[in-house]
Amino acid sequence: MPVVAILTNIRTQIGARGPDRSTVSPTRRRYSLAGEPLVAISAEVTMPGWGVESLSAGSRLSTRRSYASAVAYDVIEEGFQLLPSFSAPHYSIVLDNYTEHSVQRLISVLGDARPNPYHVRREI
Repeated sequence: MPVVAILTNIRTQIGARGPDRSTVSPTRRRYSLAGEPLVAISAEVTMPGWGVESLSAGSRLSTRRSYASAVAYDVIEEGFQLLPSFSAPHYSIVLDNYTEHSVQRLISVLGDARPNPYHVRREI
């Protein structure tokens, strides 16, 4: 299995104090998986042509001050599904439910957030 990294701004998506259900509700209403509301965290996956540096500097993540990453195999081994979504290299990390327990499991796989050396301020 190739080694691929998951890069996500998970702490922005879940909030510093744990799950922020106000940001999940719109996603659950718009998207479903197997007939159930989709509960997921956005991520970027490295692949040929998109390494960690190019993803960190790219338009989707360069506005993020920090990111967390893990090997895809480790995310899958912890029981999360990686769902290709939107356009490559975007994936969704599917959670069974949006509880503190499931979010903490994912954070434990992703480890500590790292500063994004390619961070740029978002232009208004």
